[in-house]
Amino acid sequence: MLNKFNGYIFFSKKENKLKKYTILLIGIGILVLGGLQLSLAGCKMPQLTYLGNKSPDNAPDVAADLVYGYKLIHVGETFPESTLKAPERVQDRSYLGLKSDAVFSIKDIQADMVLVAMFNIHCLPCQEQAVVYNDLFEQIEADDSSRDQIKILAVGVGNSEKEINAFREEYKIRFPIVADPQFDLHEAVGEPS
Repeated sequence: MLNKFNGYIFFSKKENKLKKYTILLIGIGILVLGGLQLSLAGCKMPQLTYLGNKSPDNAPDVAADLVYGYKLIHVGETFPESTLKAPERVQDRSYLGLKSDAVFSIKDIQADMVLVAMFNIHCLPCQEQAVVYNDLFEQIEADDSSRDQIKILAVGVGNSEKEINAFREEYKIRFPIVADPQFDLHEAVGEPS
């Protein structure tokens, strides 16, 4: 029932309820029709073709690239050339074998293998992983055969020097942490989430 009061039109409670159900049914109908159209038309995403119709060894990584819309570096690829500000602490620069206290790139680190751990200090899983990386660092350093061949570097994505220093103190991190406040390295490796 329509009611008029000082120029405003009001619907009764019964009509409001009916109106809500009608809108809900229209919305569900649109979703059903949209799903039906997609199922009949099929996926129009362009398919990748590989030489000899053989998928690459890193097919799961390629699929992730397509799904998430970014290109991450993969096993066997060269680490992107990106510079970072050298660690403030002398012992960190010494551990990495860096000659300069200005900037460096990953290729400047004196090791056969470098584990680059990218994190953000506000990320809860990153905070939990700090304990795991501490344990790994201790194990690498305790073994004479791995001590000089494997190095760990943590990169604070979007973090300042002050933030990473507080993170280092809170989690008692002994390996080097450098800041990536402008997301330079993060973008260079494909912006992983």
